[in-house]
Amino acid sequence: MTIYEKKYPKKAHLMTLMLLILIISLAILSVVIARADYMPAVWRVVLFVSNTLCLLTMLFTFWYRAKRYIDLRVKGMPAVVMTDSELEIYNVFGENTIIPWDEIADFERNRSKEWKTCRPVYKNEQKNKRRYFQRAYKDLIVMDYLDVSEKELLEELWKHL
Repeated sequence: MTIYEKKYPKKAHLMTLMLLILIISLAILSVVIARADYMPAVWRVVLFVSNTLCLLTMLFTFWYRAKRYIDLRVKGMPAVVMTDSELEIYNVFGENTIIPWDEIADFERNRSKEWKTCRPVYKNEQKNKRRYFQRAYKDLIVMDYLDVSEKELLEELWKHL
């Protein structure tokens, strides 16, 4: 079974546009702060560093969402592929994650303000710790824009266990 992402709602496109506007605004503000003569040098440095960190975080978020959109919507790559022997999950950071069904014990769901996700829980505890940073797993399935519902996806995943 191959699962693709469906068309994003206008709200998602609007949020991306707002993020891009914020990135441009922070970049301009960073230049203004760096050139400001009216404030002490220590505050200029502190504000410039904090603005730069915010800018880098926003750029990463924009890159992540744009790459995911281009790969899954424009190029038409599948988000999830289920065969009789393995599960393949799209990974924005590189090659897709391929997991044999006999290595998976269960699936863990998570709902946040941003999106709904699920990820495989491995029988081998060491593999459960594979992540890029806190709560960002390499094998995460983002369920918000898939062409199947959350319930249908989880039922199909549990069928293979």
